[in-house]
Amino acid sequence: MTCVHLNERKFKCNEENCGKKFKRKYNLIQHKLLHSGEKQFVCHLNDCNKSFAQIWTLKYHKRRYHQLN
Repeated sequence: MTCVHLNERKFKCNEENCGKKFKRKYNLIQHKLLHSGEKQFVCHLNDCNKSFAQIWTLKYHKRRYHQLN
């Protein structure tokens, strides 16, 4: 019989004083963008050009400031 741990967080951030863990590698990659300062997600609505490190913050920005759903 095999034991499966669904809540296991095996992807760990190796930045100093962080150590945050994630279930998925993609989430760790997105998290590392916060440490690097890279902002690859850009709002192109109404010549806004504001940039964000994470896609969810861009989506929030569009809903909040551009009234998009």
